[in-house]
Amino acid sequence: MSVDIKGKVFINDAEVGLNELVLKLKAITDGRGAMGKRIFIRADKRADYRTVAKVMDLLSGAGFRRLDLVTEVVPIDR
Repeated sequence: MSVDIKGKVFINDAEVGLNELVLKLKAITDGRGAMGKRIFIRADKRADYRTVAKVMDLLSGAGFRRLDLVTEVVPIDR
């Protein structure tokens, strides 16, 4: 899943509202028997931190325990 610069939340490529995020993600994970699997969250580096934190809070409160933030590796100039 991802959060873009405008604070829009996506599961794969489908935009979802915060009010429907947990239900949609549970439907996906329940169907796959994957509730205990990792949920990867990618956020634009300019995305509002509060939105990212809200997404993580909603998911954690719904029982998703393995939330991972995906980061971009920045090359180091030597």
